[in-house]
Amino acid sequence: MAVSDDDANDEQKTLAASSHWQRALQLSKFIGRVISCWHCALLLDVRIEKGSLSKAWAKGAREYATVAMRFSALDVTRDSTGRIVDGDVAMRSLATELWTFMRAHGGQWLLSAIQ
Repeated sequence: MAVSDDDANDEQKTLAASSHWQRALQLSKFIGRVISCWHCALLLDVRIEKGSLSKAWAKGAREYATVAMRFSALDVTRDSTGRIVDGDVAMRSLATELWTFMRAHGGQWLLSAIQ
């Protein structure tokens, strides 16, 4: 029995589709392995503890102010099951950042930079 060109093309299409599904299945398994190793860092209950003006100046028609912002937060890392793998929900972490704001003379203050 001879195989027609149409039969050969159908078989190639079936193999190609099968190959795509196999690749999709492999990719799905790979993504599942990556997700099972995934960790998520979370900052919870963030509080501004103190803000202190550290510098203010004008340049041309713009005014600037830099504020030292002291924050505290609960800093934890959870795995894909939600289990805490780093940090402590009972101990607050402290951090200080410098936030610079700017405005046109007499205008609304806008955040310009964070250091």
